[in-house]
Amino acid sequence: MTSGARSIRFAAVLLALIAGGIGVAGCASNCAANCPALSFNVVAYSGENLSVATASWTGDACATDQSPECRGNIDGSLPCVDFTIIAVRSGSCRLDLTFTDGRVPFSATGTFGPATQQGCCQGFPVTSAATVTVPPLHPPVVVDAGPDGDGAAAGDDGASDAVSD
Repeated sequence: MTSGARSIRFAAVLLALIAGGIGVAGCASNCAANCPALSFNVVAYSGENLSVATASWTGDACATDQSPECRGNIDGSLPCVDFTIIAVRSGSCRLDLTFTDGRVPFSATGTFGPATQQGCCQGFPVTSAATVTVPPLHPPVVVDAGPDGDGAAAGDDGASDAVSD
């Protein structure tokens, strides 16, 4: 085989490898783009910290080798704003919280389906709502202006109702 033929063969093999690599990289880069939600999040009301006294989870989908941990916000100003549950099997996992700031105890349950078979996605998809918000420490007060005079019950007076903080 002449050196010219070797060069052409080498170039053809090199191009095939490059094209194959680009195809694989392109596929891998968007592999998880359409994965179902795999985490159940219990989050604080916007701008609030969850002053948690106790956190525990129960259920067949909960991890048994770890305890719930709360994560803070991005800038670190609020130390506890999000609990994330990733199921270890299909089923349910209930997070029970008590607080030190006067809130009543709160529970939220995430339900997870069978393991996903979608592309490269791995895990147990959330089949319930994927995010639950803990009620605010000081909920807004709803002020009802009373009946409209048309016989409507209080609360049915439309624009006369107001919300105050």
